[in-house]
Amino acid sequence: GTTRSVALRPNGRSTGLALLQRAIRDRVTDAGLEPRDGWTFNPHMTLGYRDEPAFSRAIDPILWQVEELVLVHSHVGETRHDIIGRWTLSPELPLFQ
Repeated sequence: GTTRSVALRPNGRSTGLALLQRAIRDRVTDAGLEPRDGWTFNPHMTLGYRDEPAFSRAIDPILWQVEELVLVHSHVGETRHDIIGRWTLSPELPLFQ
């Protein structure tokens, strides 16, 4: 098949990402919102789009410092993304309380 996106995805489960997703999900649920039907947690970084056959290839690990959390509204199928909010992260502030 073909896929439009070229993306970096973790190989296997990341405990840190799972904890972050759970913390966000809990806050969203506390606010009275529910995820859309069929939604699954799929952490990735989209690098671009193209119309080519799908592929998967392992690469050497990439490590970078996360400095902010950005909430993005992704318009599914439109390759359009709107920033809803952004928060600067600080190593002194606990993310999970």
